[in-house]
Amino acid sequence: SIGDYIDKQEQRSALREALNDKIKGIKELQAKLEENKQEVERILVDQKSQRSQVAERQQQQQTLLAVTQNDQANYQKLAAERNAEITQLQEQQRRANCEGMGGIWSGGTCQSRSGGSSSGAFPPASFGNGGYPAIWANAPLNTYVDTWGLYSRQCVSYTAWKVASSGRYVPHFAGMGNANQWPATAARHGIPSGSTPKVGSVAMWPIGYYGHTMYVEAVNGDGTITVSDYNLAWDGQYRYYTRSAAGLTYIYF
Repeated sequence: SIGDYIDKQEQRSALREALNDKIKGIKELQAKLEENKQEVERILVDQKSQRSQVAERQQQQQTLLAVTQNDQANYQKLAAERNAEITQLQEQQRRANCEGMGGIWSGGTCQSRSGGSSSGAFPPASFGNGGYPAIWANAPLNTYVDTWGLYSRQCVSYTAWKVASSGRYVPHFAGMGNANQWPATAARHGIPSGSTPKVGSVAMWPIGYYGHTMYVEAVNGDGTITVSDYNLAWDGQYRYYTRSAAGLTYIYF
């Protein structure tokens, strides 16, 4: 009958709609799965890239560590060599000072030609510190760098302070403060030098590798001068004594 036919048509339509809905759902699910697959692949690629970057950074760190350790070893070697060189130069300077004062250098000590104490030809250390600031005078040799760029308890530090304490200008030596460099450094600042001793001048003794500076306290009539200084015997000690005025360069601050 017509009614049965219509019912069957409606059933077929319902089945087609249901089938279409399922097909649509399957396609949507497939699209979602494909999207998830691509996302997983991107994550895997990112993870692989990150692992590669981590491995590269680790390799860089290992390389840097090896280079740093090698640099440190080289630095320590150079520092040890430099310290040994400085120690040798200081010992040579002490010997030069000893012999320049008329002593005999023997077995690493300075001896007077007539025998006597181990200080030998060096004048004995004087009482006190000559007014040199206590923060420098009471610290071990070379502990501090003073106002003028010089190491504490060295002859140059004391003489720089001695001149400055009288109100006169003393330049910063900027790495050119060895005693034998003083005349040239002073000249660059318009400070003259000469061969005539004057009270208040700095006497520079051109001896050994570094030279030695002294402050002229008095000019005597017998060709001698009375001076004060530090570290003549490379012991960081203050001394006040009389010596020959000859063979010295005098800097007139």
